[in-house]
Amino acid sequence: MRTIGTICTFTLVALQAFAQPADVTVEGKGNREIESAFRITETPKIIDTVKATPVASYPMLVYQGMTKIYLDTIEAATVETTEKLKQLYPFYAKIGIGSVIMPLGELYYNSTRSRSNVLGAHVKHVSSFGDVKDRNKVTYAPAGFDRTEVKLFGKVNESNYNLSGDLYYKNDGFHYYGIPVDSISADSIAQRIQQIGANGEFIGNRGDTSMLNYKIATGYTYLFTKKPIVDSLSDWKTQEHQFYFKTKGWYNYKSESFYANLGVRYNGYKFGIKDSVLTPIDSGIVRNNTIIDFHPGVLTQRFNDRLKVEIGVLLSIDINQKTKAYVIRKLN
Repeated sequence: MRTIGTICTFTLVALQAFAQPADVTVEGKGNREIESAFRITETPKIIDTVKATPVASYPMLVYQGMTKIYLDTIEAATVETTEKLKQLYPFYAKIGIGSVIMPLGELYYNSTRSRSNVLGAHVKHVSSFGDVKDRNKVTYAPAGFDRTEVKLFGKVNESNYNLSGDLYYKNDGFHYYGIPVDSISADSIAQRIQQIGANGEFIGNRGDTSMLNYKIATGYTYLFTKKPIVDSLSDWKTQEHQFYFKTKGWYNYKSESFYANLGVRYNGYKFGIKDSVLTPIDSGIVRNNTIIDFHPGVLTQRFNDRLKVEIGVLLSIDINQKTKAYVIRKLN
């Protein structure tokens, strides 16, 4: 019985310990600090606890050994044939004579087969020493004439350039014929015109496509007549100087060709004394003239060169007594 009583006593004490107390209300004032809010700037992501195993890479080792190139000489091919190349002769000559004592001669020299060099000379002559008569066998004033030309030329052909040039001399002597009097002195109606000149050209061949190529050409000519018989009229003769310089550059890209030409030409002519009159038909003339040309353009080709279109502009400046400029549009 004592045991049962003890158990009951502990049970009552436990129930009182776990029982809710009565509500208590407390009123008061105070300051509570609240931390400032902040924003998480990181992007949310899934963190996988299982990490992928990296794949091992085993690259192949490249070994480049030293190499040597041996070039063997290839013998030129031979063609068996009974025919032979025609022999080339460096000289060519022609000689003849016509009626009324008219000799003619021509000599041509040229270098034979060469891969890069060409040299030559050309000489021509024709003259007449006969008399001119009418149907009645009346002899006219002396009418003889002679013409002589000498020319030296050469050319060098290389893979990346071409160089050529020539030097020439011309001599033309004649008489003013048609006068039906044979007693006139031949010297009083004689005239002689001589001409000396030279030309040169250089072409730079750097390539056909995507390369700038150019050409330069120049030349000079001097023409003059003989002095009159009378010493006091020694200034009444003709002199003329001519000079030119031309250059061209062109660039090929695909089917288009871009080019530009620049040229200068000069002509200086003098006859007698300026602002003087010798006869009613002979007046002194002194004139210098320079012309400058600039010509850019483009040439395009289509359909296997069956269609060609060229567009450009030509600017020309004439420097004479008055300077004038000309602009010409070019469309082909």
